[in-house]
Amino acid sequence: PEPAVAAPVVEPAPVVEPEPAPAPVVDLPWNDPVDAEAEPEPEPEVEQVPAVEPVLETTGEQPELTPMPTPTPDSAVPDAPEWVSAPVPEPTVAQVDAATPGIDLDDEPPLDEDYIEPDMDSAYSYLDDLASEHTAEPAPEPEAEPAAAPATGLALQWLELFPKLPISGMTGSIAANCTLISIEGDHWLLHLDPAHSALFNATQQRRLNDALNQYHERTLTIAIELIKPEQETPAQAATRKRINRQREAEDSIHGDPLIQQLMQQFGAVVRHDTIEPVEAPVPQAS
Repeated sequence: PEPAVAAPVVEPAPVVEPEPAPAPVVDLPWNDPVDAEAEPEPEPEVEQVPAVEPVLETTGEQPELTPMPTPTPDSAVPDAPEWVSAPVPEPTVAQVDAATPGIDLDDEPPLDEDYIEPDMDSAYSYLDDLASEHTAEPAPEPEAEPAAAPATGLALQWLELFPKLPISGMTGSIAANCTLISIEGDHWLLHLDPAHSALFNATQQRRLNDALNQYHERTLTIAIELIKPEQETPAQAATRKRINRQREAEDSIHGDPLIQQLMQQFGAVVRHDTIEPVEAPVPQAS
C-alpha cells in the first residue's frame, strides 16, 4: 500500500476588526494638570518661655495640743516651816590670820588718787548755808559808777532834743549814744561812743541829719566823730534813771509794814528780781 499523502492545510485569512472611533474629549476641572506641589507656609516661631517650676502651697500643720487638765479645787497645803537661821559666830583675829597666811597689810595696793570719798557733813552744811541765804538780809548793791559827768550846756540840750526827733531802731540807738559838742551856724558836731559804733555808717548819719532837718524845718549839716563823750548821753541818762527807779521800788517794798510783818512772823523773803517799778501816770491836760 502506498502511504497516504496528507493534504495541505490552508490557514484562514485573518479578520481585521475596525478601529473604534475616538471618544469625544470633555474638559473637566479635575482633569487639569496638577501644578507642582505648593510649598508649605512657614510656621510662626513660638517664643520659648522658661518653664516655671510649680510651687506647692504648703500649710504648716498645726501641732496637736494637749488638752488642758481639768482644774481641781485647791487642796489644803500645809504652811512651810519657818526657817530659823542659827547665829554665825564672828571669826576671831587668830582665825583670820590662820586663813590668810603670808598676807601683809603693807602689800595693799595704793588708793586711787582720783577717788575722793564724799564728805556728808559738808553736803548737809551746804544745804544749811543755802537756806540761810534766803533768810538773811540781801547785801546792798554797790553804787553804780557814773559813766560820764552830768550833761550841761549843749549836752543837756541834746538830752532834751533827742526824745523829740522822729527816729527809732538802729538810727535811734546811734543818736542815743551821741552828745552835742558844738554848733556853728547850721553845722553841728557830735561825738559817738566807739563802743556803740559797730552799726554806724553813712546811711545812719544821713537819716539822723534828715530827722534834725525835719524837726528844725531847715537844712543842717552834722558831723559825727567816734570819740567817747565826756558828758552824759541820752542812753546813759536812761540807764541812770532806770536804776534809780528800781532802787526806789525795792525800798518801797521793804518799807511796807505788811511786808515787814510777813518777814518777821513767817520768815518771808523778798525776791528782788520780781520787783518792777510802776510807771507814773501821765497827767492829762484838762
